[in-house]
Amino acid sequence: MRQIILTILGIGIMVAAFFITRNLMNSADEKIPAIKAKTTKVYTMPVENEPVEISVEVNGRLEAIQKIDIFSEVQGVFSSGRLFRPGTYYNKGDLLISVDRQEELAGLKAQRASLLNQIVQFLPDIKFDYPEEYEKWAGYVADFDLEAPVQELPQANSEREKFFIAGKNIASVYYNIKNLEARLSKFRVYAPFSGVLTEALVQPGALIRPGQKIGELTNQYNFELELPIREEYADMVEIGTKIKLMSKDENEAVIEGTVVRINPVVDPGSQSINTYVRVTGKKLKEGMYFTAQLPLEPVEDAMEIDRKLLVQNQFVFGVEDSTLVTYEVIPRHYKQETVIVTGLEQGSRILARMIPAAREGMKVEIVSE
Repeated sequence: MRQIILTILGIGIMVAAFFITRNLMNSADEKIPAIKAKTTKVYTMPVENEPVEISVEVNGRLEAIQKIDIFSEVQGVFSSGRLFRPGTYYNKGDLLISVDRQEELAGLKAQRASLLNQIVQFLPDIKFDYPEEYEKWAGYVADFDLEAPVQELPQANSEREKFFIAGKNIASVYYNIKNLEARLSKFRVYAPFSGVLTEALVQPGALIRPGQKIGELTNQYNFELELPIREEYADMVEIGTKIKLMSKDENEAVIEGTVVRINPVVDPGSQSINTYVRVTGKKLKEGMYFTAQLPLEPVEDAMEIDRKLLVQNQFVFGVEDSTLVTYEVIPRHYKQETVIVTGLEQGSRILARMIPAAREGMKVEIVSE
């Protein structure tokens, strides 16, 4: 019985071993599937070399062309013809400030009366010794006005008459009066141009002293923009050049200015030349910042690309036979977000977007934008 059982077990083991061996042989004959290499999808663009216009951005701040500080040259009580406050508008010729001048005016009239009296006193001598000169001196006395500026003295026609007039001390009194008249004019200050009072430091009724600053008057329509231009670009700009200016506010207004002056001295610190651009406009305000676009000579056979595509400042990635390659380029001009390069072959394809971990030899798949 034991032999029968052992015989049956042996036959069962042999049959099982046969089927296991056959299954192993069949599985070995099956082909192992090939592992596909991983590829990265990329966007590309063709190289289109052409002349590219370039410009340089320079920032500057508007300053009023006509702006004066108002000072007092005399002493007295201050008054004004209108409200003396910042923002008050004055037309050219309007009275800006007035200082009480009653005392000075009275002294001036006294000097005029003294001159008139001296001339009247020597009129009989003129009529007797120089009858041919009497009419001009008599006419001078007839036209004399104590309230008006003194007219120029009659011209002496001979040496004798000249010496006679000098002996009467007429010239000394005359020029003393002209000096008083010039001083009296400083008690009234008139607007030399139309503008707005941007600073007011005194109030009507206050006592002001010589040399004291009263305020500031600014023309609000005519401005200049000082632009520091790098020395290598200075030849691109000359007097009369039209320049586009863009404001830095949210509206980004664009205006046009004209170069009116160029400082020939190079700033040693910035190596730039100050160029002054004249701009006008009712919406302009002093202190506004503008960006100027200075047109330069175009770069031939160039292409403008995103600055992110530039690798180590001298390479860009291209695609050949589904493989990344590097092309050497020459950066010619940098902008805020782009760079103008030369050295690319016309018609070749370069990356339109940078991909992470890009390297030469990487397998890629080109997809349409």
